[in-house]
Amino acid sequence: MLTTAEAFEFCENMAKNHYENFPVGLLVDKRLRKHVYSIYAFARFADDIADNETIPIVERKTALNAWNYMLDRCYDGYFDHPIYIALYETIKEFNIPKNLLADLIKAFLMDLEKTRYSNFDEILFYCNHSANPVGRLILILAGKADDETFRLSDSICSGLQIANFLQDVSHDILKDRIYFPLDSFIVHGYSEKDFFDKINNEAFLKIFRLQAKRTQELFINGEKLIEHLSGRLKLEII
Repeated sequence: MLTTAEAFEFCENMAKNHYENFPVGLLVDKRLRKHVYSIYAFARFADDIADNETIPIVERKTALNAWNYMLDRCYDGYFDHPIYIALYETIKEFNIPKNLLADLIKAFLMDLEKTRYSNFDEILFYCNHSANPVGRLILILAGKADDETFRLSDSICSGLQIANFLQDVSHDILKDRIYFPLDSFIVHGYSEKDFFDKINNEAFLKIFRLQAKRTQELFINGEKLIEHLSGRLKLEII
């Protein structure tokens, strides 16, 4: 079994060399980066399972449930996977609630099980699992976790998730996913067929603008988070 140092190095390499590379760990103090890497590796491993379209969906669900079982075992002090060796140290040092990590796996399972959202509340429910736990985890690492910062962070993270949906429409079409609330389709007389045919008419623009407005409101509702932060983390939010 790897040493703890080797396990953290494994997670760091995964974060820095993954094909979906972006600056991971730079938003926190250097002393915290290895813990960001362990959380990133945990989530990235599960995300890669969910995104692997060469594997049947039923097998991906089984693999994600197995990853969740390994999370349960990790909280009981049993682990042998490099990511969980590192993650266990992060969990111990910062008293990470298990539900935040389990919610991320739940979001990846939702990606496989749910491709349509009836209303905006359903989209926010997805954000509660896919995006908001990440913000809360970073706040815990930074020692800035309380009810108010969690509330503000949730708003920012949900806004970021929905903004990502707005940017990735073409990508989601290929995956047979619609991350716009279908009730807005009904209101504006826009159909799923129109969406997959990429009909960019006035009805779609109204639907898009509504989501953009909601996203802006989420960012505005969370903007006071910067008053609770300092250093690199504050700069990241600004």
